[in-house]
Amino acid sequence: MSELTNNEYCNIPFTTEMSKDDFYTHARLPDLISICEMDKENITKIRTIGIMESINGRFFIKDLDSANKTDASNILVSMSYVKSSLPSPVIPYTVQIFGTMQWKNRPVIFAKIVQVLNTTSAIQLSNAMQSIYSRHLASQ
Repeated sequence: MSELTNNEYCNIPFTTEMSKDDFYTHARLPDLISICEMDKENITKIRTIGIMESINGRFFIKDLDSANKTDASNILVSMSYVKSSLPSPVIPYTVQIFGTMQWKNRPVIFAKIVQVLNTTSAIQLSNAMQSIYSRHLASQ
């Protein structure tokens, strides 16, 4: 069975009715850190997938890549805008986070939506989103 790929929607420009700022930008955590460090004045709408854990009452998200276990790769997550809570703040969860990112002496994600995923789904979703992201960058 042959596969038909239609990427014409990549060429549709953003307009005033459909602004780029209305969409969440997907990025891996290392990319988010570099984006935030390069442009410290801007607030960016982001969507990312990682492992969220609570350390001393503060939430941090780290990359799914197990080889990257340094504390420098952790990003602080503010849960003040999230209406629902996690089942248990003690256990680390694989999550998908939608929110805004801003520089506050370090990168901070102000979470709006936190979706808890099982590990397999998180890895598959992360790979799919990275593939889509890469394809769109190649078409620009």
